[in-house]
Amino acid sequence: MLIMALLFAAMGNMVYGGPLHSLLAGSFFAGSGVVDGVGLCNGYPTITVEKHASTYAELYYVNHGVLTKIRDYISRNGYHFKEIRVNLKIHNYVVKALTYTIECEPSSIGENTSRPYRRTLIAIPPRSPPPQQPLTVIPAIITGASPCRNDTVFCKSYTGHWEGAIADVYVSIRLLAEWLREIDASLEATTATTTYGFTVYTYLPISVNEVEEKT
Repeated sequence: MLIMALLFAAMGNMVYGGPLHSLLAGSFFAGSGVVDGVGLCNGYPTITVEKHASTYAELYYVNHGVLTKIRDYISRNGYHFKEIRVNLKIHNYVVKALTYTIECEPSSIGENTSRPYRRTLIAIPPRSPPPQQPLTVIPAIITGASPCRNDTVFCKSYTGHWEGAIADVYVSIRLLAEWLREIDASLEATTATTTYGFTVYTYLPISVNEVEEKT
């Protein structure tokens, strides 16, 4: 369990699969999106004035020990850094999160647009296996939706809630699109509450031909 958990936006070398991701050991993944006004320089986030610049980011609950490790690593590698708050956009949500930027000209702009794989959270209907083997499965409570009668997709349910599983997956955009076509659904972002009491930002596969509402 994390003590005094803070929201941190990981970008560049620190996202899942990156060479510095191990610095986040012990953190809790809460969703992914993009941060505007930030580019990458040598794999580190840096503020840029380039128009339309945005970078893929992953949201984590971290403790002060993790932040200390990150700061120490950046300093040891000779970079001057700033601690800032950024707006991480997850579909229609904007989440305030802490991050560290270095003083450098960005060498990569708009990295999120060309990223073939990404880590994300997807609520899994009872009869639809996830598009990829999950890194982990998180028990959670979601309000505003529940499985449709066929249990393969979700339908909006404004008066109820659903207790089920959220899959933490590292999946290709192509494979995710194929999975959605197979189950005849589109993704819609929402919040969920985990058994640890953390708020996470997950996607629901909502029926594209929704004609029912299950409460």
